[in-house]
Amino acid sequence: MQTETYIIIGGMLAGWTLTAFYFLKALKRAHINGISEGLVERNELHTQRVQVLNRDLSHLSRVRESELKQHTATLTKTKAQLTRLREQALTIKATPFTASDYRTLTEIAQVLQLAHDTWKAIPGCATTQAKAASLIKHAQDLACRTFNTVTAATALNSEPLTQLIESNPEQWALSPNAGSRS
Repeated sequence: MQTETYIIIGGMLAGWTLTAFYFLKALKRAHINGISEGLVERNELHTQRVQVLNRDLSHLSRVRESELKQHTATLTKTKAQLTRLREQALTIKATPFTASDYRTLTEIAQVLQLAHDTWKAIPGCATTQAKAASLIKHAQDLACRTFNTVTAATALNSEPLTQLIESNPEQWALSPNAGSRS
């Protein structure tokens, strides 16, 4: 072979080697640039998502603060109304008994007296007679105490408790909107 052929073959091999070297170098650079561009894009996307989440959190925080203020205001109003109602309840000097309770207890004592008298005529009912006599005494004592309580309450109050409540029911009940949220 000729020297010229060797030079041409050597030049071609050197060219192919340098081409492969620069091609691989360009490929690595493209890969690195693609990764860095992808990382930049991903970081921008994550930054946008974090900003949106921060805005949402800020909005929800403001909403919760306004709800808390409304709840606190409602709670304060309700406590004030409850305090006022407790004070009103303490000013009323009423009794849980009424005149009809006294009449009922008196009738119970009379029926027990009739049963006691009936059992007196029947032999062998001594224990039942003793129970009836004891119950008569207790019923009469309870009727007497009820009568005294009812008359004392009537003297303290110009109107019975039931009439006070029936005449002004909104005074004794919470308003229907007191516990609702607006």
